[in-house]
Amino acid sequence: MTSAVKTMQTYFSAFGAALPTPTKFNRGRFALKRASGSEDEVYVALADSSNVMQNRRILTKTYADTVYVPLIQASAVSPYTQAPSIADGAVTASTSDTANYSVNVTMSFTLPTGTWAVYAWAAGLFSHSSANGIVRVHLQVGDDLGTALTSPCQAHPGRTTIAVANHATGQTGTITIALEYRPNASGTAYAGGGYVMAQAFRTA
Repeated sequence: MTSAVKTMQTYFSAFGAALPTPTKFNRGRFALKRASGSEDEVYVALADSSNVMQNRRILTKTYADTVYVPLIQASAVSPYTQAPSIADGAVTASTSDTANYSVNVTMSFTLPTGTWAVYAWAAGLFSHSSANGIVRVHLQVGDDLGTALTSPCQAHPGRTTIAVANHATGQTGTITIALEYRPNASGTAYAGGGYVMAQAFRTA
C-alpha cells in the first residue's frame, strides 16, 4: 500500500498586498492577509462548484483580544440539557374539557444566552372514563404547541402509556415544556404522571 502526503503551504502577505492567485497546484494552501490597522484574515485556496480555484475567507469575525470561538460555543455548551422532570404515577388528575388541555407533567427549561432549537420527549400514563375511549395529548415546548396524538386508552383506573415528542426552533430564555392531555371528543380523561426530558442546540 502506498500513500501520498501533500504539504500544506501558508502564505503571509505584506500590508495591503493582494492574495496570490490560487491554482490547482496550491489547492488547500492557507493565506494570511493583513491590511494596515487590521488583524490577519485567514483564507484557504479551494475549488468552487464550477471547479474554478478561489481564495475563500474562513473567518468572518475578528479575533479581538482572544482566540475566536464559534458562535455555537460562545457563552454556553451546546447541546444543553437538564435533568428530566418525572411526575409520580400514583397522582391522578382528570378533565372533561374537550376543548382545552390540562397539564400532566411539566418542567421549566432555562436556556442559556442565545437562540436554541429544543428537542423534547415525554410519555404519560392515561385512561378514559370509557374502555378504549380516546385521549388526546401534545407536548408544548415554549410557544410551540407540537403535534397532537390520539390514542384509545384503558378504562379508569387502568393506565395506557402515550409517548410524544416535539422539536421547537427559535426558543430563548426560560421556557415551559408541558405534556398536556384532554378527552378527544367526549367523556373524562385521566392522567397519572409520566416524564418530560429535553435537549437544546444553539443556533444563534
